[in-house]
Amino acid sequence: MTTPALIRLTVAAVIGFAFLIALGSWQLQRLEWKERIIDRIETRTERSPVSL
Repeated sequence: MTTPALIRLTVAAVIGFAFLIALGSWQLQRLEWKERIIDRIETRTERSPVSL
């Protein structure tokens, strides 16, 4: 491989890797958010009914 092609391939790999790390981080944040929503819903369903 020539040097310019190797440099382009390396840059593309680094950009792809950074994108995958960002996507994984977003998924973890989304999981935390969904777990909080589920906990809130479960807490509300366990309460005793309130009269209108």
